[in-house]
This record gives sequence, C-alpha cells and structure tokens, in this order.
Amino acid sequence: MKLKLITPDREFFAGDIESVTSTAPSGDFEILEGHGAWVSPLQICTLAARVDADTQKVFAVHGGLIEVQGDSILVLGDIAEAAEEIDRARAERALGRAKEKVAAVAEKGGEEHARARDAMARAEARLEASTTGH
Repeated sequence: MKLKLITPDREFFAGDIESVTSTAPSGDFEILEGHGAWVSPLQICTLAARVDADTQKVFAVHGGLIEVQGDSILVLGDIAEAAEEIDRARAERALGRAKEKVAAVAEKGGEEHARARDAMARAEARLEASTTGH
C-alpha cells in the first residue's frame, strides 16, 4: 500500500507501508492491505504507519480527512507533526496549561470549554506520538 500524509504546509510522508492505525469519530481503526474504499474525518489523534516489521512512522494529526482507494491511502491533515520533531518537554507544559484551562472553564461550558478541550487533546496527541515514535 502507499500512504501520503500532507497538510497545507508540507508533505510529511509518501511511501510504501504495511498498515495505518489512527482514530476517527467512530473510534480507532487499522487499515491493512485489501481494505475497502473509505473516507472519514480524523480526530485530533496519533497516526502510526507501519513501514515494515522494524519501522514505524508516527505523527500527531490535529484533524483532517483520510481516504482509502484501492492500495492508496491519502491523509489530508489540518496540522501534523512527525514524532521526531516534537519537543516532549514543551508538549508536557502545554498539556499542563490545557488541563488547568479545562478545569477553569468547565462550569462555563460553551465554545471556550470546547477550545480548551481541543488544546488538551492536541497536547495529548503530541505526547503520545513522541512516546510511540521513539
């Protein structure tokens, strides 16, 4: 199978893979050889591409779309970060700030609370990618 992961800013990966795992609104998924055609939005999540038995490429993806057609997988990410490019200490600090913000605005609800939860999800995805990808 071929995977292409791009954002409006750059191409993160293009190459042969054995499988892809990530998260859609309906839950976690894995795409293997022979998967049927499929299109789905992506959550704020990690995306792991198994290149071979010894190599995995991991990315934090902050929303987007995945399309499977034949042996081609296209991921159009709103924002993405390769695991090896993530500053883990910075991501940990961002997660701490996001958790504080979520707690501070929990009673207010609404858009401010949703933004705080999204910031927390992005920090969690970055930390998961940086841990899984190394």
